[in-house]
Amino acid sequence: MTMEEIENTLLTIIDSIGGKILSEQTQNMRELTAAGEPGIALEILCDTLDDDSIAITADTLSLIRIIGQAMGMDSDYWERLVVKGH
Repeated sequence: MTMEEIENTLLTIIDSIGGKILSEQTQNMRELTAAGEPGIALEILCDTLDDDSIAITADTLSLIRIIGQAMGMDSDYWERLVVKGH
């Protein structure tokens, strides 16, 4: 997966979750992604979802896992997230 694909996928995830977290947080994550720091943006996203106990879809979790693995991130970030219906 290219960096551009990672960044575009992350922006899609952020947009899909947008209404569940503060707009300042989503804007910060978008800015980090645009600045070439998608790993930091993904860490913040996962931390926010976990801290606020926000449930996500299984598809969203799958995308988070895919881009996280593509960047070589620790799976602890997404393994603690709550999936709707579970």
